[in-house]
This record gives sequence, C-alpha cells and structure tokens, in this order.
Amino acid sequence: MAQIACLHCDLLLDAVAIDRGNRAVCPRCHQTLYLAKRAFDTALALLVTALFLYFPAILLPFISLEVTGSEVQVSLLTSIITIAENEMWFLALTVFALVVLLPLVKFISLLFIMIALSREHLPFGGSVRGLTTMRHLLSVAPWNMTEVYLVGVLITIIKLTGVAYIDLSAGFAAFVLLILTNTLFSIKFPHHRIWRHVALIKANQAKSSQLAPERA
Repeated sequence: MAQIACLHCDLLLDAVAIDRGNRAVCPRCHQTLYLAKRAFDTALALLVTALFLYFPAILLPFISLEVTGSEVQVSLLTSIITIAENEMWFLALTVFALVVLLPLVKFISLLFIMIALSREHLPFGGSVRGLTTMRHLLSVAPWNMTEVYLVGVLITIIKLTGVAYIDLSAGFAAFVLLILTNTLFSIKFPHHRIWRHVALIKANQAKSSQLAPERA
C-alpha cells in the first residue's frame, strides 16, 4: 500500500480510499491530508471556467485610450505585437511566454490531469515517464505572470489618467476574472494534493491487484 506523509507533522500514513464529500485527516495534528472526489468536481469547474475566460482575456480589447479626439483600443495580444514591431523582441517574447503561452499550457495540462484523476486513473498511463512529464508540467505552472502583468497595467493606467481618457474594456474584466479563478484553484487544489491523490490511486490499484488472485 502506498504511503503519504502529513505536510504539517510528517506523520507517515497509509493512503486509503474515502467516500465522496469526506476528507482524510491526520490523526496526530488533525490537518487535512486529502479530499474525496468532490474536490475534483470543484477543480474541474474552475479549470473549465479559466479556459472560457482565457481567450476573451487575450483577444478582446483590454483598454480604450482617447487622446486629442483619437481613440485606440488595445488588447493583450495586440500590445505584444506592438512591442515586437518596436523591435523589442526579447520583451515581446517574454511577455508572450509568461502571460499568454504558459497559462494556456497550465490550464490544458491541469484539465487533462484532473480529468484522469477524477476517474481514478493515473495521468499519462501512470508510467515513470508519464509521471515525470506530469511533474514537469506542474513545475512549469507557477511561472505564468498574469498577476504581474495586471499590476503593470494598473500602474500604467494610473500614470496615464491625467493625459488620456481611459476606459476599461471587456478584455480587462475577463483578465481579472481569469486571475481570480486561477488563484482560487491554487488555493483549493495545490499541487501536493494532486500528488497525494496519485498515491491514493496507486494504493487502490495495488490493493486490487492483490485481491485479484485471491478471488480467482
């Protein structure tokens, strides 16, 4: 049977299956070890919501600027293109990678992983290479910089307030909601909880393989 360690007191425990809606609690410090399948439903809902918000946040107008009667609408993607057109290639590539590409990779990867775990399957077949791939994907996830980009935009808006009329558009609202959804997912389902469920599935599979010869 696979074992897990409590993150709070380091007590080593056997990973056991629990009923839907319940949680496994450490007998020593009474902290939550892992949740039942119900938590995966919440995680999947948050990830699907994030993917629905992602494309409007990237493609729709972010802010509208009006200076001397001329109005310009800027989306997140067009702002990156403008940076590239000004030959700031490294900055454009960095923003594209950290704000556009990595969040998309993160949401799609996590959705694939969570769907597999919710069905009591190990992602990528459960092989050593598959779990290594999963580990790499989860390690890349924190590198998205959507929050940093939002802070930069807010600072720019404050600086331009006295120079131009600024109107926050639908893309900005979608981007803020995307960040909130991403933050909520990280709070509700941190990566250590994903690995604990992997250990639980391994334990259940090992138990099933042991019982199979006995039934035969």
